[in-house]
Amino acid sequence: MSECIERRFIAPSLGRGVSSLTFQLVWRVGQHCHRRKHLMLSMNAEGCSTSNSRKLAIASDHRSRCLFSVTEMKKIDVKRELKDLYRAPVGDFILLDVPPLRYFMVDGHGDPNTEPSYRAAVEALYAASYTLKFSSKNNLNKDYVVPPLEGLWWAENPEDFISRKKDRWSWTMMIMVPAFIDKNAAEAAISAARAKRNNPAFGLIRLSSLEEARVVQTLHIGSYDAEGPILKRMHEEFIPSRALALSGIHHEIYLSDPRRVASDKLRTILRQPVRPSK
Repeated sequence: MSECIERRFIAPSLGRGVSSLTFQLVWRVGQHCHRRKHLMLSMNAEGCSTSNSRKLAIASDHRSRCLFSVTEMKKIDVKRELKDLYRAPVGDFILLDVPPLRYFMVDGHGDPNTEPSYRAAVEALYAASYTLKFSSKNNLNKDYVVPPLEGLWWAENPEDFISRKKDRWSWTMMIMVPAFIDKNAAEAAISAARAKRNNPAFGLIRLSSLEEARVVQTLHIGSYDAEGPILKRMHEEFIPSRALALSGIHHEIYLSDPRRVASDKLRTILRQPVRPSK
């Protein structure tokens, strides 16, 4: 005789608009368990398109045990693959070499808290980046975590930046594009995202490389407006003490979502490209 057993497997959310994925497996355990005709599988994936469904693998072995496994596409995370670029001591400084990297970029000017073009730029960057992510998943069979938002910040008078006179700031907001994405795919993602949204910032997005080479880096925990003292130490103490000089634009990497994290707990990488002073 054989015994009928039923199991249900609940998988976590698969992404935007997909609340859950349920697998129901019914099989018979007995002498003929290895025969596929005794294995019945049903899958319910409400709200989940075929391209988002996880692959099912069903197998059996010579000892008549039925095996069930759920496999999924490995998700690439640049913060892990390039982990040295996303970490630094709090309140202290490190030197490191940054390889050339490509980004979606948008340039602008003015206070990021009040300038409408800043919000439009960030929204366009995320829309293009997520469009590219899903295009990569569907067309290249490569899924990845959208990298964090980054920003280049400068002012004609560097003191305006440290003193937080934000209306005098210029900025380039950007999100990294993975190395395996080619130019055509990146530009197609910008066009596809632009076709779905009325945002003038899409016309300003460009795909460009950033070459910083040698940099000084620290991790700041706290509000963005509290960055002044640590930047002053970086510029006036640490960099000169290493016989170095500023050679590029101040760079920030936002590791926390300010919509979900209290301002005193925000984690931000502060980076400054440097060169030998002599």
